[in-house]
Amino acid sequence: MTLYFGINCFVIGCKRALLISDSIGKHVSGVDELVVAPFPGRTIGGLSFEVTRNLKLKHAIESADMVIVHAGTNDIHKLSVDEFPAVLNNLFASIHLVKPTVKLLYSGILPRPVDFKETQFMVIRANNRIRQFCKFRKYTFLRSFKPFVQEKW
Repeated sequence: MTLYFGINCFVIGCKRALLISDSIGKHVSGVDELVVAPFPGRTIGGLSFEVTRNLKLKHAIESADMVIVHAGTNDIHKLSVDEFPAVLNNLFASIHLVKPTVKLLYSGILPRPVDFKETQFMVIRANNRIRQFCKFRKYTFLRSFKPFVQEKW
């Protein structure tokens, strides 16, 4: 549950937050005013598709004051470090088309135990590039991956 430990501080004073994620979102519960929308197996591009086509997801975005996006683990073998900002930009643009005033936060890519040794450096590099993108675009980047890459698996 370390991934979402810091979210409560963002949710305070917020009417409603929405977490759009890949499969890890299905493990999140017990956070007040947080609606969880997990899409197992989805890439960042797949989540963009969901935002444009899924009416329930559109309604959840319209009802939210902030959207937290946690995705990218399923992209780690498919995208280069420099491609992550472009696909995230598309996802964030799709979310802002639904609700232009929603605050966007991005939760860093987590390494997976199953392929940690082969992907850990790509995860770190991708997160650093995404953090730069978020800073430039004035999105909040949640450094949720740090505890995982510092541990020895």
